[in-house]
Amino acid sequence: MEKMFFVVTCVKEKEDSYFVFYVQSVFAYTKSSSVDAIFQQEEIDGTQLRKLFGSLLPFPITKKEVSLIRTATASSPGNTKLYTPRLITSTETGFKILYNVACNCDEEFWASGEDSKIKCFDGQGSLLNAVDTTSGIWPNDIAVTNEGDLLYIDGTRKTIELMKNGQKKRIITLLEWNPLAIFVTSGDELLIIMFSDDETQSKVVRYSGSNEKQSFLTMRENLYIQEMIKYITENGNCDICVADFEVSAVVVVNKSGKFRFRYTCYPFAAKENPFSPCGIATDRQNQILIADCANHCIHIVDQDGQFLHYIEGCGLDRPCGLCVDKNDNLLVAETNGILKKIKYQD
Repeated sequence: MEKMFFVVTCVKEKEDSYFVFYVQSVFAYTKSSSVDAIFQQEEIDGTQLRKLFGSLLPFPITKKEVSLIRTATASSPGNTKLYTPRLITSTETGFKILYNVACNCDEEFWASGEDSKIKCFDGQGSLLNAVDTTSGIWPNDIAVTNEGDLLYIDGTRKTIELMKNGQKKRIITLLEWNPLAIFVTSGDELLIIMFSDDETQSKVVRYSGSNEKQSFLTMRENLYIQEMIKYITENGNCDICVADFEVSAVVVVNKSGKFRFRYTCYPFAAKENPFSPCGIATDRQNQILIADCANHCIHIVDQDGQFLHYIEGCGLDRPCGLCVDKNDNLLVAETNGILKKIKYQD
């Protein structure tokens, strides 16, 4: 039995107009052989082809900058409403460059930047305490345990330090690896991004106390390792989320380290500058919040990587570190030294 096959090429005939599908070649196929059809090259009649194959009109996209965000309630997914992000507090931290913020309640939070001091502020933005790093160099990252104690990475010493009851305690020391970012899970375990001394390998390691429990993600396949600007968090479904500034992507894996998805920005609402993910956090709805430093906004995606909306307005200026408190208020560390608390949903 003879069958005919058509090879079709899709070509955009005019800019911002329509697509036309052209027949590239035809061949006949039988069980015993295939025979190429012979054609004489002639000028293509575009009008006739459009009648035969039709055309695709471009999808209209309108970019409109607004500070309103759309939220959907969990009980009624189809019921959407508009909510305006509201600035609750704006704190001048005293850091010339601010990178990180961490908290585990709405009563106090810690902040760090290009300074050897790590500062603690109350919910109204008043300074409560300040701690110097052991090395005198600013920390790579900070976190807060479920009991409210400060953890920080002393990069020059390759150590994780715990500040408890006013006393410092070194809980982890690395030899051939350099700790880069840290997060405390709901089970009070530590997730640490680290890279090798020769900067050829990068991985995430899970610790229970001072003991290595699992090295569950080698990031060579999913994340580039040339740039050492990465942030990490855990979602409520135990997914691990890593923001990688250099490759403009957020990579999410499950608890075992199996790849789930890669978010590289919402294509139909792209901003003026390339996506530049820095800080990352999650909330009680398992939404993932990503600081887009170059575009002065926060991306919100669901637990499966679907873009939901932006948080804009509130005077956001180069947001970097992120943290969500117990009341689902968003804390934003801006590189200009200001730390903002924002109410972004009901």
